[in-house]
Amino acid sequence: MEIKNDRQKKISFVIPALNEAESLPELIGGIRSNIPEGMTYEVIVDNDGSTDGTEQVVRGIADADPSVHLISFRRNFGKAAALEAGFR
Repeated sequence: MEIKNDRQKKISFVIPALNEAESLPELIGGIRSNIPEGMTYEVIVDNDGSTDGTEQVVRGIADADPSVHLISFRRNFGKAAALEAGFR
């Protein structure tokens, strides 16, 4: 007997980021290209007070891809706080 699940599967990626403007486009692109067919996803980037333009880079990516979301802290609170905000 085959059990069918009509719910769509979704995976969430929570990425704490501090001054990662240069590496985030490649990381998010890699995530996108490796999502299995039939699965939806979201990428939550927690900008932890970056000073290198990380926020602007993620905003640009999010404008083009509604699956990418940004949480941005005004100052650095640390990795644990960034992860907690993303999980919430």
